[in-house]
Amino acid sequence: MQALVDGDADVDTIRADLGKTALHFAAQKGQWHCLQVLTESGADPDVTTEDGETALHLAASGGFSQCVQILTEAKADVDRRTDYGKTALHLATSDDHFKCVRALIKGGADPDVTTYSSYAPEIMLLNDCSRDYRWTALHIAAHHGHVKSLRALIMGGADLNATNTDGWAALHMAAWGGHRECVKALIQARVNLNVATNQGKTAFQLAVEQGRKECQEALESAGAQKKNCPVQ
Repeated sequence: MQALVDGDADVDTIRADLGKTALHFAAQKGQWHCLQVLTESGADPDVTTEDGETALHLAASGGFSQCVQILTEAKADVDRRTDYGKTALHLATSDDHFKCVRALIKGGADPDVTTYSSYAPEIMLLNDCSRDYRWTALHIAAHHGHVKSLRALIMGGADLNATNTDGWAALHMAAWGGHRECVKALIQARVNLNVATNQGKTAFQLAVEQGRKECQEALESAGAQKKNCPVQ
């Protein structure tokens, strides 16, 4: 790699059949030493693939925190979305790459940037893929039960009470899915326990409706209101 760079190779050349530069390949494979050489040689960290993915997206989705750090130090656009609506932080959170989550936030990523358009996880109450749900990384962590990433986001200053298009906050997601540790982490961070979705459901009500006993007990112990709940 160093020999190619020293030989004046164009570090931003795109491989036509795959739509990626050397930086993309290095990030995708977690080859931080190659990434370091390329960035120091002036490679553009924001060149995109045909799907709008930068090297930072690929590093974050692969769980390569050292590559993420190198790219943020090279001034990569940390909040850039792919063509399918996700930032590097969304991608890292989706697979619970919590070290990447920490590195991204340290590198300046906004924890409250939302997804758009095509990102709609398969959740029974949110299954219209044509809609724009506007999920934050905290929503994603809570939905999947990724408590390590969720805690990293909380420590990074994420808005605990941010809501998506349907008025769902992270606490609703965690309670609906039965993710007790996420519910407890949000409670400890002093989330609003009684905010209701656009359908008028609180996290406690959702936990009761879905039979999530442990989440229900955690919320009740924390002082969540039980008003208008179905038979428990």
